[in-house]
Amino acid sequence: MTAFPDDFAIQTQGGRLAMRLSFEASLYPTILAARILQPVLAASSRLEGDYDLRANGVILCSMLSRSESRAVLTSLVAAGAIPFLVAGATRDLDDFILTTKCCNALASLTQVESSSAFAKAGAFPALVTAMRHYHDDSEVQTCGAVLFAQAVMHESSRAALMEAGALAPLVAAMTRFRDVRGLQSRAFAAIAALLTL
Repeated sequence: MTAFPDDFAIQTQGGRLAMRLSFEASLYPTILAARILQPVLAASSRLEGDYDLRANGVILCSMLSRSESRAVLTSLVAAGAIPFLVAGATRDLDDFILTTKCCNALASLTQVESSSAFAKAGAFPALVTAMRHYHDDSEVQTCGAVLFAQAVMHESSRAALMEAGALAPLVAAMTRFRDVRGLQSRAFAAIAALLTL
């Protein structure tokens, strides 16, 4: 994939292979050792006009982001997963499955990356838009709450969240999904911090 970046067939086959390997957690060390993450994400971004190629990258990130290994999550960040996933959630907003996978992966990466990286990649407005678009889906709402709750821990990110319009969808999510505990606690923490501005 690295040697032939403009060969569509090679890029597609490589992305499909990496995506299929990601369904088996025991193969994660092999994926990392092969250093295939960055080429797959680069190809998915460069040739974004092809849906299958984009989907391969999103699914790969989604599967790896579920890992409990910090090494795997850190490798995703190093490969450029955050801006890739933000672009995916923005570009494929009307595709519920891809958008949900992007949002979930971004929420998972908050375990290993600071809010400044998410802010720089445009994650705040992207998640706000996704929360508004899928206001009736608790999973997307929880992803936004997780990301925003982590971000408000850093004072520099609070103004960016307010500018992105994060407060309204957080309040709406708390009202709509009162029985989703993980969402409630995180949304409340984020709202409380934002109201101190």
